[in-house]
Order: sequence, then C-alpha cells, then structure tokens
Amino acid sequence: MVQREPFALLAAAKIPSARVIDPTDLSIDQLEKSDCAIVAAESLIADSGSAVIRLATNEERLLPYLPPACIVVARTSTIAATLTGATLAAGPDERGERAIVTGPSRTADIEKTVVLGAHGPGSLVVIIAPG
Repeated sequence: MVQREPFALLAAAKIPSARVIDPTDLSIDQLEKSDCAIVAAESLIADSGSAVIRLATNEERLLPYLPPACIVVARTSTIAATLTGATLAAGPDERGERAIVTGPSRTADIEKTVVLGAHGPGSLVVIIAPG
C-alpha cells in the first residue's frame, strides 16, 4: 500500500504496478494483510529518531499501523533537531492528522516474552534521499 503523497508515490515507482495497492480500495482486513505500507515523512526528528507523517484520509491513518512492515521515505531537507510546535503546525485548510512514528512497539507479558509490533508494524525502515 502506498500513501497518496507525491514523494511516497515516487518511492514506489519501481515496484511493479500490479503489486502497488491504493489504500482507498481496501477494507481494514485487507490493509492488515498487505505486505507493507510506504508513507512519506513530513519531517524527521533527530533527537528521538522519529518520523512525523501527515495522514490526510481515514485510509491513510491506518497505513503506519496495520501492515506488518512500514517503509518511511523522507528527504534530508526535512530533518529537524527536535520536535517543536512548528513541526506539527497545520495549515488553515488542512485536514487529517499527524502521527509520530518511532519504531516497532515492544511489550512483554508476565512470562517476559517480548512481542514486537504489538501496537503497529513489526518492522520499520526509513529511507532518506537527498533534497
């Protein structure tokens, strides 16, 4: 699944079109069964290793969480030292939300069995391109 954001679509351009799925065409169950999601970071936060992702539609809001893997693409120009209010500021007519994605969640039960991705993807890859 690919977010309908220009940089995410560009990143997915080398994937055969038969393998790229528009998330607006899928149910929640189908989104969950997809191999991975490709989303574009609006900014990368250096001190926490987080990506700020703007998610404009209901379908996009599920992309960083449901598939087992999430690929975040970003440009070097989006790197910020710290998270600030300006990083999260919305435009006057902007709709949607921003998610701060740092990596797979971890949890352990009473028997100390560690589970990765309990509240999101089991793996996260960040690809940073010049620009």
